[in-house]
Amino acid sequence: MFLITSILMGSTSALAAADYTFKGYGYGHGIGMCQWGAKGRASAGQTYEQILTHYYQGTKVTSDYNVPTTVRVRLFDKANLTKTFIEGENSSPVDFVNTSGTYVYQGAVGKWSVVPNEQGLLSIVGPDGTVGAENLTGPIIATNATDNLIIYNASGKRFHSYKGSMYIYSTGAAALYIVNYVQFEPFYLYGLGEVPSSWPYDALYAQAVAARSYAIKNMKPQATFDLYDSVSSQVYVGVDKINETSNGTHWGARWKKAVDDTAKKVVTYGGTPISAYYFSSCGGHTENVELAWLSSSAQPYLKGVSDLNSSGKAYCQETGNSSFSWSASFSKTDLESKLGVSGISGLKVTRNGASPRIAELEILKSNGTKTTMAGSTFRSKLGLKSTWIHQMGGVFPDVSLDYWAAAQIADLVERGIVGGYPDGTFKPEAQVTRSQFAKMLCLALGMAGGGASDFSDAQGHWAEEYISALAMRGVVGGYPDGTFKPEAQISRAEICAIISRALDLTQGPEQVAFPDITDHWAASDIRLIASNAIVNGYTDGTFKPNASAKRSEVSAIIYRMFGFVQ
Repeated sequence: MFLITSILMGSTSALAAADYTFKGYGYGHGIGMCQWGAKGRASAGQTYEQILTHYYQGTKVTSDYNVPTTVRVRLFDKANLTKTFIEGENSSPVDFVNTSGTYVYQGAVGKWSVVPNEQGLLSIVGPDGTVGAENLTGPIIATNATDNLIIYNASGKRFHSYKGSMYIYSTGAAALYIVNYVQFEPFYLYGLGEVPSSWPYDALYAQAVAARSYAIKNMKPQATFDLYDSVSSQVYVGVDKINETSNGTHWGARWKKAVDDTAKKVVTYGGTPISAYYFSSCGGHTENVELAWLSSSAQPYLKGVSDLNSSGKAYCQETGNSSFSWSASFSKTDLESKLGVSGISGLKVTRNGASPRIAELEILKSNGTKTTMAGSTFRSKLGLKSTWIHQMGGVFPDVSLDYWAAAQIADLVERGIVGGYPDGTFKPEAQVTRSQFAKMLCLALGMAGGGASDFSDAQGHWAEEYISALAMRGVVGGYPDGTFKPEAQISRAEICAIISRALDLTQGPEQVAFPDITDHWAASDIRLIASNAIVNGYTDGTFKPNASAKRSEVSAIIYRMFGFVQ
């Protein structure tokens, strides 16, 4: 037997530089109303009631609902600020008031700041740096009786302009956050910047009713605020939304009309307002809430529904919707860093949603262990647009990360043993020729190339040096007519015979009994290689010795072979 003493490890740069490409559909969590789908349905002539009751199954639109008087919206999402600036619009005066109703500072004109200290006390400072009041216990309230309040971030950059008053809370450690107390109907709703105001009115009506319903359902009377101003709740930009103008068109007036025309209308299920979740683009199907967010309880009105029109096209597949389909690429290092998992060898989807979205998956590691992760967590860590991923591509776009041989192919690429085709694909289902296998085996076993070949049809062939190297060591042989047939497809039996000549193997622990190799010329080689788990059979118990070997199969075989190379 021929004993191999070295392995060509190859350069790791091939894998390190390669992208892992994910391709998917839609943008957002997939629960409830698809906003681009609502636009598509409105453009097709559907009313906002039809749109809402499609996305929220079993619901109805209820009129004259007793909406809250006020809502409290935390600005800057969940961020705390080192300070904030407040100014009355059009140079109008701002009053700073204690919660007891007494004035802290009255008639402030210009860009005043509120600054917290380490003890959790607040100071208000004028535009010229003069301290107007200090060591105040929060919250303090900024109000403007004549106009809107403009809020700036800690660096003095304008944020938005708002109706209502601002409650400034100290976090107790040189930081603060701001809550806008604003009239619920209509001013909070006027300030929602969720969709373009240029969309068809029924899409705007559907958005206004859904947003109103969501806000009512998610009020938090025991907390210091009800909602965030971001996608953590709903995007709220104050009066900037209804003041929106471009190219001479007052677009904000259309959103204002949508809010006014649907005043006090909410989506209800069994008479109760629903948590009317919505998102940008569904890709053709929405999702069950309990499958999108595994910690959530199932809701009868938050079930995944098809969003295809009569021609089979997704309603959200509209011109201008850049997120109907998407792709995202990562290097192996970046992928592992973002997921917080090292040594990734593959991904396996273990649970899908009502749509093709990923509810849960396993991250497989090269050491044989695995990490289970929710699809929503996977999406969040990688910053993907959705969990509807139709291709989880590794080094090659046609080898998904949950493909059965993805880990083995990636390993061989890293070792420099296999590569792709000029079009960037791997073609895992393509058959392997005798010359291709000769090259792969030589590279895997670290054999130096041979000289001229004795086989007449291998002379001048691109793989001549590899064929010659194997032939010199008695690992491969030719045909009686003196040819090698380098472009002939190699069979599974031939692979076993060649490997048995190349490696110093003894009988392994695996019990093998393939009914279709009993009288085959390579039966003893097949049994030897299979007993060492380098090759295996098919699910029907056969081996198919004369079947042509695929690139994926050969990659897996060579990968397993490394455990026996000395």
